[in-house]
Amino acid sequence: MAEAGEKETRSNEESTDESEEDESEEEPKLKYERLSNGVTEILQKDAASCMTVHEKFLALGTHYGKVYLLDVQGNITQKFDVSPVKINQISLDESGEHMGVCSEDGKVQQIYFTCRGSR
Repeated sequence: MAEAGEKETRSNEESTDESEEDESEEEPKLKYERLSNGVTEILQKDAASCMTVHEKFLALGTHYGKVYLLDVQGNITQKFDVSPVKINQISLDESGEHMGVCSEDGKVQQIYFTCRGSR
């Protein structure tokens, strides 16, 4: 019995120590801004299925098989009608000139493009 009491006391002390540590840690503060402009227009007609980020632009894949290139403010710079089905994943090379796209039907496509409208 005495051992059980000691174990309970130790676990209570440990949980108190952990809760004090949790209280002292602050949530990280992030600055963010919602994408608007072209993104709002896209999401009114379709649903986003995947997205990838390059230092110059964003690539957004949709459930209707389209891939949109967006500038950092969310403006559409290019649109690709890639597939009749959902886009599962988008990959970009370091230069941002080649894009690999795979869709729900199992097809993988490579797209070469020039990044227009990037700053």
